[in-house]
Amino acid sequence: MKSRLAVVTSVLCVALCIPTLSFGTGFCTNAKNVNSLSSVVVGGGWYCLDTVMNDGSFFPGTLTSWGGDTIDIADYAVIGDNYETYFFGFPEFTTAVSDWSADGCSGPFDPTCYSTDPSVTDLDSRYANLDIVNIGSGKFINTIEELNKPTCSVGGGECTDATIAVRIDGHTPEPSSLILLGSGLLGLAGAVKRRLLG
Repeated sequence: MKSRLAVVTSVLCVALCIPTLSFGTGFCTNAKNVNSLSSVVVGGGWYCLDTVMNDGSFFPGTLTSWGGDTIDIADYAVIGDNYETYFFGFPEFTTAVSDWSADGCSGPFDPTCYSTDPSVTDLDSRYANLDIVNIGSGKFINTIEELNKPTCSVGGGECTDATIAVRIDGHTPEPSSLILLGSGLLGLAGAVKRRLLG
């Protein structure tokens, strides 16, 4: 009886304790897991996509942002994904980080080199991270291409899926803009009051 319990416990631990290579929904922590970049909402925090794809493929969907918004893009999970972002179909920003094997990690799931929390990986320079501020005004359509995926085994097999976390922070008006808006509204209210009383 003891040996069966040990086998069942071992099987469960292998299934539940070791990260698998087929991640899917629920893989990313402290973020919303989505299937398309089109689901990312301005000011909605981190959104994670985990997609089975080949190098050179685009993540599904597009990001819509506005002038002044900041787009944060962070790799998570295994170190080594590299991306290129496109604005209106033109390449703009490319990441270039080395695979986990060049960072002194003992393996792709080494706890010191592996995290499913984008708020952690966004601050770790070993991961591919971009902070993009859309300069100008108007609507921006952004797409993201997976350039290469990291290896997912000590022997060198490439991961089958690509992981990316995206956050769009809406721009905050400068204090001088708020003062100008406030004084304009006060002037308008005064004019309306004079017209009504006069």
